[in-house]
Amino acid sequence: MNVRSGPNHDAPLFDVMLRVAREECAHAPWNDIEPMLAATWERLRSPSAPAWMDIVERVRACCQDAGTRH
Repeated sequence: MNVRSGPNHDAPLFDVMLRVAREECAHAPWNDIEPMLAATWERLRSPSAPAWMDIVERVRACCQDAGTRH
């Protein structure tokens, strides 16, 4: 599943997750923030949105692309 394909109310949530991840990775290692991000995504996403396991690598890449800690 792609969070940005077709009409999807979770696309804004995904964008926020990327922003939060980028900011948090500047202050803490990925292993410290990933559980919080995963739990938040799973609580807030719609049932039709991808599971955390389907987006985790894209979120982690956001941290790496920003040159932050990981």
